[in-house]
Amino acid sequence: MLSPQIKEHLSRFYIGTKSRPKSWKKILFGIILSLFTISSARAQDTKIVERYAKNNRIRAKGQLFNGFPTGKWTYWHTNGRKAAEGEYKNGYRNSKWIHWHNNGKKKEEATYIDGDIEGMWLNWHKNGQLKESMKFENYHITGMYSGWHKNGKKDFEIEYKQLYKEDNKIEIINHGRWIYWYKNGQKKQKGIYNNGKLIGKWMYWDKKGNKLPDKTK
Repeated sequence: MLSPQIKEHLSRFYIGTKSRPKSWKKILFGIILSLFTISSARAQDTKIVERYAKNNRIRAKGQLFNGFPTGKWTYWHTNGRKAAEGEYKNGYRNSKWIHWHNNGKKKEEATYIDGDIEGMWLNWHKNGQLKESMKFENYHITGMYSGWHKNGKKDFEIEYKQLYKEDNKIEIINHGRWIYWYKNGQKKQKGIYNNGKLIGKWMYWDKKGNKLPDKTK
């Protein structure tokens, strides 16, 4: 189970990521590049590319080499604050990428290798409070995935495990403890998985900490 924020991140933000729905591969550059204006003469098929908003504020700036993003790219919000920055290689993100909210506070941070996230992925609330933290290994989610409410109290802790199959594909399964909390800090629900199977039942509590009936989820 991925949070809505993770799903949104992996499917929408600009170009150069492999971790997105297949439909995005068909429109990798067509829509985005149609919004750009070329601001300098080409040099060995290299173009300096800029995109501007209706208010004439710059929205994006970087280079294309043979039609693919390369080197450092910077994106801005319509209010002029920086939105994202990182590097491309052969059309894919290939460095640490940082995203910011339109109020200037950091929003997301991750390292990409050939378009896939590797290592820690971090996400912040607009107020600067850490929102989510998860790890990617071999370009797949693994281990503890943690979240926090805007007030800083823990939102959830869930664990994943990578299962290697005979065809060398990796399957991500639920493994370990899954715990959720209310915004007031009271535990909301808890379950334990072992290699994808729920052990026992899910336990539930109300916002005041009173135990509710267990359920099989």
